[in-house]
Amino acid sequence: MENYEYKYQGRDAVPDIIEAGEYVVEVIEAVLGVSNGAKTAGSRTLNLKLKEMESGATIWETLTEHPSIDFRIDTFIRCTGIKAELNKPFSLTPRICVGRRGHVIVSVDNWNNKDRNRIAVWRTDAEILDRVAAPQETPDPDEDPFGADDDVP
Repeated sequence: MENYEYKYQGRDAVPDIIEAGEYVVEVIEAVLGVSNGAKTAGSRTLNLKLKEMESGATIWETLTEHPSIDFRIDTFIRCTGIKAELNKPFSLTPRICVGRRGHVIVSVDNWNNKDRNRIAVWRTDAEILDRVAAPQETPDPDEDPFGADDDVP
């Protein structure tokens, strides 16, 4: 096994906790997953890392595709201005989510005897904010960047 070089920085694993209230957040990371919750086990999830725009605090939020709570996915879509047609399936990918911003109401919950922030409400009645720059994709060297045009010599 190779050595793993690390520079110790003396940090604590204490999350940023902001007061409950109304804020603007930006999605800075999104990862697809699968729930292991007691009621939602096996359901698809979208795990979001959010940045509160004023303080820079990080908020972690999970959207779960399960009949009991999937309305939260709808409110996330509306709040952040993602284009979707009513009752038509589309791919909600991490790439579509990163850079999206929205107005939210943040709560402070206690889970396992630790305070943490949660998104209580994705505000669908507030102004839809412009997306910050979407992440740049690295072109696939094996893919034709102009598409497959058979009529081009």
